[in-house]
Amino acid sequence: MKTCVPLYQVPTKNTITRKIETKYALLKEKLVNEFKKVNAFVMTSDVWTDCSNTSYMGFSTHYLCGTSIKTLCLACEPLDQRHTADYLKNTITATLEKFEISQDKVVGFVIDAESAIRKAAKELFGDRHIVCLAHTLALVLKDAVKELHDLNRLIDKVKSIVALIKKSIPASDELKALQMKEGTPEGKVLHLIQEVPTRWNSKIDMINRYIELEKYIYLAMKRCDNPIDLLSIEEMVTLKDVRPIMQVVNCVITELSSENNASCSVIIPLVNFMKQEIEDIAPNTDIGKKYKANMEKSIESRFKNFERSILAECTLIDPRFKKVHFKDGAALVHAINKIRNRIKENASKLSSQTRPNELSTSNSSSYIWKLYDKLVCNSSNQSKVDWSTELDQFLHLPTIPLNSNIFEYWKNCAQSFPVLSEIALKKHIILSSSVPSERIFSIAGLVKRDNRNRLTGNHLNMLLFLSSLPQEYWELSHV
Repeated sequence: MKTCVPLYQVPTKNTITRKIETKYALLKEKLVNEFKKVNAFVMTSDVWTDCSNTSYMGFSTHYLCGTSIKTLCLACEPLDQRHTADYLKNTITATLEKFEISQDKVVGFVIDAESAIRKAAKELFGDRHIVCLAHTLALVLKDAVKELHDLNRLIDKVKSIVALIKKSIPASDELKALQMKEGTPEGKVLHLIQEVPTRWNSKIDMINRYIELEKYIYLAMKRCDNPIDLLSIEEMVTLKDVRPIMQVVNCVITELSSENNASCSVIIPLVNFMKQEIEDIAPNTDIGKKYKANMEKSIESRFKNFERSILAECTLIDPRFKKVHFKDGAALVHAINKIRNRIKENASKLSSQTRPNELSTSNSSSYIWKLYDKLVCNSSNQSKVDWSTELDQFLHLPTIPLNSNIFEYWKNCAQSFPVLSEIALKKHIILSSSVPSERIFSIAGLVKRDNRNRLTGNHLNMLLFLSSLPQEYWELSHV
């Protein structure tokens, strides 16, 4: 800088820190004022540990803005006590109070399956807390292989082969050369994928890629200094036998990671599709048959009565699904009754707000105007709309295409279904997974690294909050 701009005075570390703290305070206040105009929020939360073994509880918030969901990193609060349910509950409450968000406005709180945070969320939000579907499916995958020692050994063997080839430069070069020799462009050459414990579907990705590159792996392994045994023919048959079952779960996890299909209304259709797809697969090996049985048992256990929850209401009033994907008839009836009750509650509020002002004639000396008041009141009562028919009318309409914008649909139908549309817009912002909070920690891991491990938890929280804000909050002009 001295050479480039000699007269420029570079801000000191303390100056930059002070400016960040000031900007955080200003933009936080701006966001709090915006939140006062929002009537429904969804939050996702998870816990993460950084490179210096400091734990954080991350919060993302989501609310409707026009016909799309706005997503922000609300906080990444440092934790300095044991992660008990009471402590996590207090952390959640403090975060809501910091941004002046009422608990009643939180229509959904999405978390992982860890017991402490589930207990905390249940005490605060009751049936409005939802366990992340992607995390639950990751547990299903673990359950399926838990007691299959032969399959575990087979997967460990694949991991060892992948690790050795990726570590060996000659073997990696050979793998690349063999593919290019068959006409694969350099930019489309495939590489082996190693399993990462923190990534839900990395094991399936590793197996898929190993099978794709099977014919090249033998020659690549010969280039390693200390080659190990490859999979036998029987082992490859077993691996290919269990792959279709794994792939079904992988497709669901991938679908959940998409922002376009984040609404929790997709959970019931996706889970029922997944169960049907797995049921239709017919493995040929003993290990494959046991794996399928374990998978079905785990799905049945972890998704028991899942249609009898807030998910049923969300799916029922999703114009893409409605009643089509329900398997539990009693759960469907219960969801219909719940929505009808909500319509009645909201309709009574709407009626009180829109009721015409009655003409006050208490001070009038003329008796004739009292008769006029009576006629106006009777006319008002007769003209009341029967809000209870909204749900029936909506359910009789045809479903819309899967790729449709459901928020745009309900905005357009607000006049036809004034009460139901208000309920639906609140329900459909509830997410099916806690992926947004996972993304917060991905960014946090890039910000706080080994060469920056003295960054305090409060300052990391500020940086993550500021980085998630769109450009309009900063009042910067487009370049």
